[in-house]
Amino acid sequence: MNKKTEINNDEINLVELVNIAWKGKLKILAAVLISVLSLILYINNQPKNFIATTNITPISSIEENKYTAFNLYTYTPTEEIFNPKKEIEETNIIINTNKNEDIMDGFNNELSKFNDLKTFKLTASGLLKQYIEILNERKLFEDGIRKYKLLDINNYSNVNDYEEAINQLAASIKIISRTIPEKKQIQEGFEVTYSTIKFEFDEIKKWKSVLAYVDEAANKIVKQSLRQQYERLILSERQKRKYILEDLSEKIENLRIDYDSKSVAKILYLKEQSAIAKQLGVAKNTIEVQTLGNQSTLLSTVVTDSPFYLRGYEAIDKEIELIESRKNKNAFIEGLDKTFTFKRKLEQDKTLDRAELIFETTPLAKDDNFYAASIKVLSTNIERKNNRTKIIISVIFGFIIGLFIVIVSNAIQTQKNS
Repeated sequence: MNKKTEINNDEINLVELVNIAWKGKLKILAAVLISVLSLILYINNQPKNFIATTNITPISSIEENKYTAFNLYTYTPTEEIFNPKKEIEETNIIINTNKNEDIMDGFNNELSKFNDLKTFKLTASGLLKQYIEILNERKLFEDGIRKYKLLDINNYSNVNDYEEAINQLAASIKIISRTIPEKKQIQEGFEVTYSTIKFEFDEIKKWKSVLAYVDEAANKIVKQSLRQQYERLILSERQKRKYILEDLSEKIENLRIDYDSKSVAKILYLKEQSAIAKQLGVAKNTIEVQTLGNQSTLLSTVVTDSPFYLRGYEAIDKEIELIESRKNKNAFIEGLDKTFTFKRKLEQDKTLDRAELIFETTPLAKDDNFYAASIKVLSTNIERKNNRTKIIISVIFGFIIGLFIVIVSNAIQTQKNS
């Protein structure tokens, strides 16, 4: 019985609440209208912001084909022409390789993805990656914001606040890169990367001007960076070859000096042996023979460690004469021919010169014909901010406030009447 009564009371209260709301519908409507009008007034006093979405595209396949000849050129590095370690093992030629191995340490490699000429390739994906890296630094956006005055410096109390506002605005720019694989791309084993720039602001013309400025400046930076990197790599290779050639020239001179020193010592030795042979009257070669015999066999054994003077002073004097009369000593210097061969290979190698000539045919070497990627400024998609959600929330808020006012007013009126 009690439960039924409670249910009836709840139903009566709900009906009464609806009746109260209906009686005070004008007040509720007024609260809703005030809430919505206040929101509209607030929105109208705020800057009319937009959300701009701009695509970043890599170079086309036609543009990438301009680098094909350079990318396909087979470069022969110094290490393949002259391998010091290998030559030491084969010919016992000692070359100072420490400084050759340390040459690259003297050159600062900015774009670490390329570490030598053999791997220096110019592709659409590689150029796009460097382009995006420069945009992600945000410095160009900050310069563009200053140049085209997206923020008014007069609205800030000092320069530091103005610069801080520029940094925050540049940081709000979203650079989104995503890789979208497709069936064909997965089958062929490659993927395509898409990049976009998103930004919220209130002046579309100024923002497009910033985008155009950033695009031009970023391409110039990529071009300058790649050219400097390539020039450093070429310089590194030339320095490496220069040092090896210097070492080879020094080695050739040392081999000649060593030969002359050894020849002087040898002549002195031969003269001593000739004097001994003359003293003993040994004019011609004499070989000591030991005879071991029995009834059926005669065995002669040649003693191989016989004194040199037993060759006879005639042969020894002739050898001295020949050594002293040699005009072309190079043929008698051990290891000199190999050293000359290595040096000639390096001096005659043209791969660096040819690589530079082919590089000059690429857009990277030309003044106005290079771009690593491009921001599609003209096709920027503009979306105005949608205030529908705010209006719906404002209506609900106004209804709740109006209903609250009506209920409180009714309660106060009922209490007075009672």
